[in-house]
Amino acid sequence: TARELYKEIKKYKKDIQINPSLILSQLQQDLIVGSTIGDGTIKQRNLNCHFRVEHSQKQEHYLKWKFNILKEFTSSDIKNYEKISHEKQTKFYYFLTLTHPAFNFYRKLFYKNSIKTISEDILSLLNPQSLAIWVCDDGSYCKKQHYLILCTNSYTLEEHKIIKKYFEENWNLNPTIGFRDKKYYYLRFKVEDTKKLISIIKPFIPKGMEYKIG
Repeated sequence: TARELYKEIKKYKKDIQINPSLILSQLQQDLIVGSTIGDGTIKQRNLNCHFRVEHSQKQEHYLKWKFNILKEFTSSDIKNYEKISHEKQTKFYYFLTLTHPAFNFYRKLFYKNSIKTISEDILSLLNPQSLAIWVCDDGSYCKKQHYLILCTNSYTLEEHKIIKKYFEENWNLNPTIGFRDKKYYYLRFKVEDTKKLISIIKPFIPKGMEYKIG
């Protein structure tokens, strides 16, 4: 009956919010996790949420790669706009997914009082694929000195300590917490740890993003 069907649909939507792997592929989950730690955002829209990601023109191909992975959850194409960035007029590209119960899981996981946070629960979802996406979003490779930095500017000192501990315990890496411009924290990997991190994520770096690892 219609009532039973409604109950089934309601249960399915509830189940997806607890376990998004019922509808999302592993790559889609890795993209959402890696990107939300990085540049992505998840916004609440009435009952359900949508995922939004934006990159500058230099990373247009990277944005298209993300778009193609989540294409089944979109109804409109990639859009662009221009704004002043680092005192230059720069074009930015972005896309939004449709609102969907699957994204509610990640909104609840990442956001506390509408502020994006990092936690042990979030970091426990990382694997080499999602770690590679995070590095492509937030990573910066110093060619002169051969070390990698994660520009994790939006997170607090306490959150950086959680991330540092995660790398130590899960990957045997020991990044240093840095502080710049009297307001931003970041993570820096020494040369040997940079080599090790690159060896973990290199097979999963999207085409055109190799400059992020040297």
